[in-house]
Amino acid sequence: MATTTKKKKAASKPSQSAQLSSTGDDDPLPISRYVSLTGTQAVLLMFSMLVLPRTTLTFEDLPLQSSSLDRPQAAWMAPLTAWPDRSVAWMAVGAAIVQSYWASKAVSWIEDDLSKETGVKREETRLQEGEHSVKNVIRAWGATLLGSVCFHALILILGAPITTHIRHTYALALLLSILSVYAPARCLTVPLFNGSAKDQTLRAKWSRLFTNLKAKSRAERALLYPSLIAVFGAWCGAYPLALDWDRPWQAWPLTPAAGAIIGYIVGSFASIFVSSVYYLARTLPDPRKTK
Repeated sequence: MATTTKKKKAASKPSQSAQLSSTGDDDPLPISRYVSLTGTQAVLLMFSMLVLPRTTLTFEDLPLQSSSLDRPQAAWMAPLTAWPDRSVAWMAVGAAIVQSYWASKAVSWIEDDLSKETGVKREETRLQEGEHSVKNVIRAWGATLLGSVCFHALILILGAPITTHIRHTYALALLLSILSVYAPARCLTVPLFNGSAKDQTLRAKWSRLFTNLKAKSRAERALLYPSLIAVFGAWCGAYPLALDWDRPWQAWPLTPAAGAIIGYIVGSFASIFVSSVYYLARTLPDPRKTK
């Protein structure tokens, strides 16, 4: 009799999976997959910052250190500081490859968001994306190049040399644009100014994300947080340039470039943390209701 009562009680209680499906997170971005991709992305970006600039040694002989002779720098830093403009250019090349791969994965999460908003089936949304994928990639890279020009102008306004170090400054601007513009432009697509309802919706989404800083889903946070913190990291990276230590790594624009990459990585993990908090808040049972 007691066994029968226990079975009835067990049957009356919904399973944990059923509870999660009824009250859980319907956001399409899978946390576990997002964490693994972000970890891989962080490792590759650090590789682009620390190892890829050494490629210049294939074409040039390493010059002698000309500053801070009383404190020689570490041997592994010499290829990075010998040619600052080339080093940042190699960082931009590596970041372009990493971001291209990252955006190709993240675009499916944005498509799932769009299917939820419009009520269109995910298969139809992805079919439309497949038909225009090449066009969207071209538009995204066009927006990235335009963003690099805007960043270049902004960096000059903030105090970078105008008549000298032009290649250095543009390499930093291109790196910033790749980190902060390409992925949103690829995933959200770039709106045109033709007055169509679709483009008006896109402009409203861009404005909500990057003007009002309001992300509604994990996928949007995965685009917003790294882009913003990358720019903030580059700004913080400019502070060591003002120190009078006369170290080779203080050459323009090495520290802002490193700050941009580190800021992007921090922003990626910040989006994971915030999304995880929201996920737990929606899926864990409320202790006040279980009493």
